[in-house]
Amino acid sequence: MNEQTEKYLSVILEGYEKSLEGVTEFINNNEQQLEGARKQRDEIAENVDELKEMLGISAEDETDETVLRIVEDAEEATEEA
Repeated sequence: MNEQTEKYLSVILEGYEKSLEGVTEFINNNEQQLEGARKQRDEIAENVDELKEMLGISAEDETDETVLRIVEDAEEATEEA
């Protein structure tokens, strides 16, 4: 291989190595963010389940009417108090 070709290929190799480092760092950062988002989603889902249980909402009667009725009941209770 002649010297000029070797220099050219070396420059290409260096560029690929830097790109590989950048992409690997990008993936690692996004994996961490994704894991954090998943944990947050799980916490929110737990809170939703707890609130539904406290409000007496089951999966079968999860409708807008049920939620509206509960809100209206809560408003009436507040007005009476």
